[in-house]
Amino acid sequence: MTRRGPHNPPVSDHAVLRWLERHGHVNVEAVRRQIYEETREALRAGASRLTINGTEYRIEGGVVVTIVDVRQTCGKLDWPKP
Repeated sequence: MTRRGPHNPPVSDHAVLRWLERHGHVNVEAVRRQIYEETREALRAGASRLTINGTEYRIEGGVVVTIVDVRQTCGKLDWPKP
């Protein structure tokens, strides 16, 4: 999902993912396999949430749809200015 707003440039999450894969050298399929390994039993059991070491995996319809760090504080990120 792409969030638009005054602080978010008009760049889709898909574009960010592909940039990471092609220029950031992130092996997206390896990440996908790791997430599956961590959630396999919960998926098989029909769970809707799973928390491991402060990371919450949210599951809908048998698919991991998002991952949240439940330990994080809700504050503004201080990104460097371009």
